[in-house]
Amino acid sequence: MPVARTVLLLLLALAVAGCPTTTDDDDVTTADDDATDDDDATDDDDAGDDDDSAAAPPETCDGIGTSNLTGVCIWFPDGSGAWTLAEAAAGISIPYVVIVEAPVPEFVPVAQDAGGCDQPGPSGLTLFEDLSGGAERYCICDQGLCGSPPLVPVTLPAGQTSGAFAWTGTNWYGPSDTGNPLGAPFPAGAYTLEVSAIGRVDGVDFSVSNTFAVTLSN
Repeated sequence: MPVARTVLLLLLALAVAGCPTTTDDDDVTTADDDATDDDDATDDDDAGDDDDSAAAPPETCDGIGTSNLTGVCIWFPDGSGAWTLAEAAAGISIPYVVIVEAPVPEFVPVAQDAGGCDQPGPSGLTLFEDLSGGAERYCICDQGLCGSPPLVPVTLPAGQTSGAFAWTGTNWYGPSDTGNPLGAPFPAGAYTLEVSAIGRVDGVDFSVSNTFAVTLSN
C-alpha cells in the first residue's frame, strides 16, 4: 500500500476516535431531562399536597356549632389548640370558616360590641370574637360609641369565607375612644374562644356561634 494512502487512513482513524458521538450528547440531554423529571420537585413538592392536609370545609352545616339560622354556621378546622405563654405572646392565629349554604334574603346583621361599631365582614355576617376563662378576657368589646347603623335588609350571599382570630396573649376589652392599651398577659390555663354573629332574618332574631378550646402552658 502506498505510504501516502497509509498516512491518510491513519489520520482519518484518529479524527474519528477523537470526536464524541452525537448519541452520547443526546444521552446527556436525556440525563439532564431526567434530572428535570426528578426535579419534578413538583412531584416531591406534592409535599405541598401533603401540607395541604388541612381538612377542607364541609359543604353543609350539619352538626357544626350552634345556629338557629338554617344553612349558616362557623367552622373551625380543629376543635382545640395548645401553645406556650411565649408562643402566645409572639402572636398566634386561629383560623375558621363561615359557611353559608344558600342565599338568605331579608338578612339584617347586628353588631355585638358596646358602641355598635362592628360592621359586616366579607362573609356578610358581623362576627364577634371573644376569648375568655376565669377572670381573663380578650375581645374588642369597646370601640367607643358609633351608634347603630340603619338596619336595612340585604341578601346574605352563599359561600365559604375564611377568617382568623389573631391574639398576642393579653387581656383587652378594646381601645374604647380613649386608646386603651393592651392588658396583662393571660396566665397558663384553659380558655374558650367563641366566634359568633347575631341579627334578624325576616324580622326573626338569629344567633350563630362556635367555640374553640385554647390551652396555655408555661
